[in-house]
Amino acid sequence: AAAGAAAKGSYEGGIGDEMATFTPVVSSILEYRDSMLAGGQLQPLEVYRRPDGQQVAVVWPAGMIPAFFPNFVGEVWIQPGRDASQGQIYRHKAQGGLPGPGSVALVLGAGNQLPVVALDILHMLFAEDRVVLAKMNPVNDYYGPLLRQAFAPLVQRGCLEFVYGGADVGAYCCQHELVDAVHLTGSEATYNSIMFGSPQPSGSVRLNKRVTAELGNVTPYIIVPGPWSQADVEYHATSVASGLAQNAGHNCIAAELVITDASWPLRQAFLDALARCLDNLQCRAPWYPGSAERIAAFKRRFPSAQALGRPVAGKAQAHDHIPAQPWLLATGAGGPLAS
Repeated sequence: AAAGAAAKGSYEGGIGDEMATFTPVVSSILEYRDSMLAGGQLQPLEVYRRPDGQQVAVVWPAGMIPAFFPNFVGEVWIQPGRDASQGQIYRHKAQGGLPGPGSVALVLGAGNQLPVVALDILHMLFAEDRVVLAKMNPVNDYYGPLLRQAFAPLVQRGCLEFVYGGADVGAYCCQHELVDAVHLTGSEATYNSIMFGSPQPSGSVRLNKRVTAELGNVTPYIIVPGPWSQADVEYHATSVASGLAQNAGHNCIAAELVITDASWPLRQAFLDALARCLDNLQCRAPWYPGSAERIAAFKRRFPSAQALGRPVAGKAQAHDHIPAQPWLLATGAGGPLAS
């Protein structure tokens, strides 16, 4: 947490902003333990069928994370025509099946969030039954030695190792004959470079391996209209603002596009509340590479966007980053959007 705060900057929550990101790692380790004890088949809270017959498993709230997200529900919608099932690897072994010849998975670590790197490693190890070579992103490779220390038992048993470097190292690892599967969390351009050899998809796929990816995007937050109370308006405006502010907005699920019903009587009240929430936040230093260019592009596209946030002397500035920037909110027929 101290390393993250030093690299990214410190804001209202101080080091607590970084410490909170460890919660999903701890929670997931507990869930992996429970899953293995249950043979990979933890019982969902409920399984029901939609009117069209599709099965839905209710899996959340469960564990420790829901304490931070009251009144939220999580469901897994099973593929239409398929029955709900889980734990294939564990069932196979329980039935006497051999684990197979063994394989190596390359995890190309996310540059924005430590928990993503940690959980991608754990998923490959315990859900896909592979040993892992983790290649750290140069943006946050200072986390590498700390992760190696945290996962020391796995390293000592030869199940996990870390490597460092730029795109050339990543490309070498992807093509290495001992690597059977690749998982990355990153940009579309990175994925295309791995699969096609260029930032844009062109020609035939050049990597004949199993490749999975979680890519950056513009995440829409859909506001469902209704007879909300003022407390509802304030709560959800705070939730959206928090979804943008956490990690200075450098998250795959950051709130960048808010979709509202133009005829909703409370639409303007919600947008006003959102603007107040953003204006009460400290301005933050965009620390991810390319941030300055994206901010400039947003301003060109939305020249009338509101500049919000509180500049705080001596804070919101990390080493070697561009100065702290205001939160930008553009509303109208094509909005609201935030940056």
